[in-house]
Order: sequence, then C-alpha cells, then structure tokens
Amino acid sequence: MLARNHMHDSSSDLLQIYFRDIRPISELLSPEQEQSLARLVKLGQQAQRRLEKGNGNPEEIEDLQAVVEMGEEARKELILANTRLVVSIAKTYQGRGLPLADLIQEGNLGLLKAVDRFDADRNVRLSTYATWWIRQSITRAAGNLGRTIRLPINQGQRWGRIRRVSDKLSQSLGREPSVEEISDEMELSIDQIEQTLSVVQDPVRIDELVGEESERPYAELLENSDSAQPEDITANNMLMEAVSYLLDSLPSREARIISLHYGFEDGVSHSMAQIGKVMGYSRERIRQLQHEALRRLREMQKEHGLKDWLE
Repeated sequence: MLARNHMHDSSSDLLQIYFRDIRPISELLSPEQEQSLARLVKLGQQAQRRLEKGNGNPEEIEDLQAVVEMGEEARKELILANTRLVVSIAKTYQGRGLPLADLIQEGNLGLLKAVDRFDADRNVRLSTYATWWIRQSITRAAGNLGRTIRLPINQGQRWGRIRRVSDKLSQSLGREPSVEEISDEMELSIDQIEQTLSVVQDPVRIDELVGEESERPYAELLENSDSAQPEDITANNMLMEAVSYLLDSLPSREARIISLHYGFEDGVSHSMAQIGKVMGYSRERIRQLQHEALRRLREMQKEHGLKDWLE
C-alpha cells in the first residue's frame, strides 16, 4: 500500500510539473502565425523527402538540411502551442481505467499526427483539426488498455452523446445530472439511458479469480477462438468515435435523421417515411435533409482526414 501511495504521489507530482511547464510556453498563436508555421512544417517534410532520395550536390544538400531544421522548429512551436488542448481533452476521459498522465501521453501522440497532417491552406484552425486526432489516440489507448469488451455501434454512439450531454448539464447545473435530466435533454427514455449505462460499466478483470476458493481466472472461462481480437476492438472503438464526432458536428435535426436511418439510435434502420412520421416531416423533406446531411459529412470527412475510417 505504501509503495502504491508513493507511486500515486510521484505521478501527481509529475503532472503538476507538466502543467506548470506548459503554462508559460503554450501561448495561443494567431491564425497567421499558425499558417506560417504549418507551411514551414510542410516545406521541411518536402526537403526531408528530397534528402532521402540522395540526389543533389553538397550545396543543395546543405540548403535542404537547413529547411528540414526550420520545419522541425516550426513543428515544435505548433505542438507546444496546443499542449493545453491535449490536457483539456484528456481530462474528459478520466475514470476509464487509465491515469491522467497516460491519457495525456496518448493525446500528445494524436497531436503529433495532427501537426504532421495539417494543411495550412484549408480554412480551419489546427485546434479544430487536431481535436479528432487527439480523441482518436486517447480512445484507442482506452479501448486497448482500459476496456475489454466491444460495444455495438449504436450503443457506442449513444454513450458518446450521454457523456457530452452529461458534461453540458453538469456545467449548467453545478452538479452531476440525474438520469431523468439526461433523458429529458436527449429526448430518450430512461430505460434507453440505463440500458446504455449498464452496457458500458467496466467489466470484471479477466485475471481475477472466479471465486475466493477458486484458482481459476475468468480468462479460462472466456476462452473463445471466435471472440473479437484486440485490434478489432480498437478499430471498432475508433470507428464509433469517428461517427460520434461527425454526427455531433451536424445540426441536431440532420444528426437525428442520419442516426435513425442508419440505426445508430436504436439499432434499427428506419425508412424515410418512418423517420418523417417520427419527426413530423414529409418523406420528401426528410430525403432533402438527409441529402444535405450527407453532403456536410462528406466535407467533414475530407477536412478531418476521416475518409479511410468511414468509407
């Protein structure tokens, strides 16, 4: 117990140092500064690729190396300017089996990917673009290390909405919301909310013994060659997070139409006529709204680099 407390104290101390260190350096960049730095990163990447080809005379190689160094410095500035974003996102994933320090570390990996892929010529801030990559990296780690079951996509989508609504209500109410309050806000029944909450409860550790008198771990009872493999669980969790992220970016009316049509809300795919009856619109109006929603989703796929996940 003493060793565990010491480890906990050490971890807390390291986090305090981390928060203290990022405070003076993670200053917000203006859009112009961000674009200039991002372009330097791209130039550095291009120069690195040319160097790897091994062509050019010594003078050209020296110039390329200088560009690579400038690109690396610009990359560091973009990363440091967004470290607070990583911390704020990581904090929303606490309580899922990973300590905050690990969540921040995973989030930083997502930030690195976002900086390397960011296109300065698109009309979007790096923080907006990086948010999905940070969440994706944290979710993958939580899926691998913190959770051992795979959720149906409709339950995963609903769980994402419950988390966000709960956070919003907590801020407005100044306390944790009740299931009834979440139910009212989401326009879902209490049974649906409780069903999802029961599904996402942390499962028993598979290395725990079946009983106090037993020497057999749960893993021996669960061995199944057909069960989902870790990489499948990770992919599923990342897909759910991508779908949740995109739908949350839509107007609520369009998001509900997509959720109902593709079965994200209740696991059942609904026709245009059925959706129209539920929402009080004509079948043709529902078709028009779905068309507009899909157009928005396609644009967001390209903007946030989600094309590979959602095709």
